[in-house]
Amino acid sequence: MVEIDGLKFVADREAARYLSGAVIDYGRSWFGSGFTIRGTHEGSCSC
Repeated sequence: MVEIDGLKFVADREAARYLSGAVIDYGRSWFGSGFTIRGTHEGSCSC
């Protein structure tokens, strides 16, 4: 389990590695609304 800004996520060990230090945000636009997760590892994976 990984906790980000008070929200708890269930993730395997590999995913938890990338969630560590992440920032979660909620936004709204004309296209919809939802959560975004920005990680400190952005750009360092091949996803």
